[in-house]
Amino acid sequence: RGGYDGKLLHGDYKESYGDNNLKEKGKYHKGLRVGTWKHWYRNGELMEIVHWSKGEKNGKFVKYTDDNHLWQKGRYRN
Repeated sequence: RGGYDGKLLHGDYKESYGDNNLKEKGKYHKGLRVGTWKHWYRNGELMEIVHWSKGEKNGKFVKYTDDNHLWQKGRYRN
């Protein structure tokens, strides 16, 4: 469910660009981001993979340039 109806987001979430290319994908638990979230550039290339816990970035992350080269990787802690 989207947040447009004013209800708390819970469950799988997908957002797309206007041309139907995937923009981001992840999961909400009682309104907070959890688990692995992926974001894509408008051209369809993967932008980043980030891990969330209780609504905060926590754990490994990887970021790529828009031509699919590794740009950054690391770890978020609290």
